[in-house]
Formats: sequence, structure tokens, C-alpha cells
Amino acid sequence: MRQAILETGWFRSPFLMTRNNLFAFRRGHYLRFDQFGHSILFYKAWQDKNMPTLVDDYYRFLDQIKYGSPDYTSHLKNITWNRDCPSIPVADRAVTWFSRA
Repeated sequence: MRQAILETGWFRSPFLMTRNNLFAFRRGHYLRFDQFGHSILFYKAWQDKNMPTLVDDYYRFLDQIKYGSPDYTSHLKNITWNRDCPSIPVADRAVTWFSRA
């Protein structure tokens, strides 16, 4: 959830949200998904392909593969979010998708 928050600016980036792209996926250009749940499934498939089975520290894994900017994981760790945060409709739907993925 923290990655989606960081990438979309708390789900307020019109550029990414109109593309249903919660993680700013690119392949030469930003990808477009039919619904944001598909971007979550895309990320899960990326994790399954690229992440070793036994990862005890996901942040360290992201650092090792140089995911994002040099301080990316530091920014992720500083995001405070829980299910009791003020409701953002798309975030509520994302929580449901994350729990299924």
C-alpha cells in the first residue's frame, strides 16, 4: 500500500489514476490498465517473477535491485498509513484488492 501511496501521491495523481496505474509502471511509456486492480495483479506477477522466494526484508530487496530512486525505500518507510486513515475511495478499493492479491 505504501508504494501505491508514494507513486500516486496519495491516489491524487491524475496522470497515473486515469491510467489505473498505481505503481507507475513503464515500458518506454506509462502503462494503462483497464482497472486499478489489474495494476496490483501486474505488480504481484512482477514480484513473483523477480523476488526470491525467501525474502525476510522487502525493503532490502528493493534496495538490492535498485528499485526507484536512491532514497525510495526511506520514503516508503516514512509513510504512515493504516486502515483507520481518513477514507479515500480509491484507497478503500485498493485495500480490498491488496488483501486478495
